[in-house]
This record gives sequence, structure tokens and C-alpha cells, in this order.
Amino acid sequence: MTSQNYTLERNGSSVVLDHEDTYTPVVFHADTKVSILCLPGTQKEEDTYLRTGIVFDGPDVNSPFLGSLYSISQSQTQLISTNSTATIFSIVPIVSHHYVIVQDSSIYQNINQITGLNVDDSAVEVVKMSALSGKSVVFTHNKNPLIDEYLISVDMENGSELQIYFEGLSDNQRVVTYTNRNNRTNLPQKLQGRLCYYVLTSGNATLSLTRNKSKSNWETAFAGRKGFFTSKFWKHDKRELGLQQDSFNFIGNETKNASEYRFSYRIQEADLSGDNSIDVVVSDNVQRIHYFDQ
Repeated sequence: MTSQNYTLERNGSSVVLDHEDTYTPVVFHADTKVSILCLPGTQKEEDTYLRTGIVFDGPDVNSPFLGSLYSISQSQTQLISTNSTATIFSIVPIVSHHYVIVQDSSIYQNINQITGLNVDDSAVEVVKMSALSGKSVVFTHNKNPLIDEYLISVDMENGSELQIYFEGLSDNQRVVTYTNRNNRTNLPQKLQGRLCYYVLTSGNATLSLTRNKSKSNWETAFAGRKGFFTSKFWKHDKRELGLQQDSFNFIGNETKNASEYRFSYRIQEADLSGDNSIDVVVSDNVQRIHYFDQ
């Protein structure tokens, strides 16, 4: 039986599999240990199909049984291999809509609870998080280049901190941090990561998320607002997958006599090669007043 092989690097991007990817054995080789998460599909009746997805604690299907995708999805935690290799194989190839997220376990240090969330493409999801017993993590996955995720609001206790990461939980994968000092002026925020991790370090918090731009108020300008723009799938380091990184952002109101605001921007990070470029255009609805091309 042929198999697929992946190498998981410390602090690298995660590998995301769908149901078809596991119809043949998938073998993972990690720098430390293999960490496996499961994001069930939106159709709850399919959850039982996850029982056919088996995790073996070693380099092939003859290795000891470690767990099933179903047990991972129900436990709200990660499954970790004993050593540096693990194999995933669906013993019955049943169509499902789940995703398996696999990474080197070094990125998940001191996490008390980690839960996958399917964000509805049209609704607003209200997520309650508690980190009273340790760091709590909610993660989402979005592979659609035409849909973005938006954090609308965060209500949190004094002293609490919400950190957001793309692809993993290393320091260089952190995107932004919210506290009671900036959760009013810096939201809403568009988040264009493939894998997005919301990490609450202490206390309790309530998050409002959506993938519906009109419900996010993302394009609404107001005095004192702050935020950032990124390319699509920012922080993803597996460029051989050919993920489209183009991104378009608009803040303002294209109506007559709309309010005008003074604003400033900084380009903080750019990784350009070949024919890639950054174009920034600022206009007043009539003419271009500033243009940046790099």
C-alpha cells in the first residue's frame, strides 16, 4: 500500500487534510512529536464517520493504535504521538466534510483546551472562552480565497489578553493581541489566515466572529479606528501549494458628502519575489491623491 509522507518542522505551518487525503495512509515525521487536531464538518450526522479515521503511533498502519479522529473531535484537545512519527488512515473511505490539522507538537505548549469551530458563512458566531484553568484556544480553518473571516468584537475581563495567530502558535506566527485597552478602537478586523488561532491567556472572554462582510462593519470608518491589512493566507510558509495571496481592502463610504478622516499607514512586513508587488492607492472618490508601488 502506497503512502503520503510529510515532514513537520518546529514552528512551521500546519498540514491540513480533508477526508480524501486519508484514503491511503499518511505518514508524518516531526521534529519533536506529532500533534493532531480534528475539525468536524458542519453536518453533525457525519461525526460518526470520524470513527473510521484511525491514528497509528508510528510510521505505518502496523504501529500501535493511538486514537481515532472521532475521539480527538470529542475531547477538545490534541492527540500527541509517543515519538516523532504517526500515521493516519481511514479504514473505510466514507465521504465527510471534516479536516485534520497536523503539526509539530512544540507549538502547543501549556494549552489547557483547544476547540475547533466551523464559522458559518452568513451568520455571526458568538464564542465564549474561559482560561481560568490555563490557556484556552479556539481555531478555525478557511481555504476559500473568496471568503474572509472577521473578528467583530471582544468583550473580556480586566487583565485578560486575546492573542491571534495564523498557522501555528510560535511567536513569529502571532498576528495581533487584544486587551481592554484596544478592543474598542482596533475592531472590527479582517483576518485572512488559512488557519486562525484565538488564544485566551487568562480570565473569560466573549468573541463575535463572522464571514459575512456586511455584518462585520469592516468597511465602516470612525474616528480613532486602528487596524491592519494583510495579504491572503499570510504566515503560510508552504508556497509550493500555490495559494493565491492577492487581497483587496476598502475602508470608507462612497457617497456624496461622506465624512472625511485623516489617517496614516505603515508597511511593516513584505516578502516580495519575482513579479509580486504591493500597490497602495488612496483616493477621495474623485482623483487618486496617493500611490505607492513596491
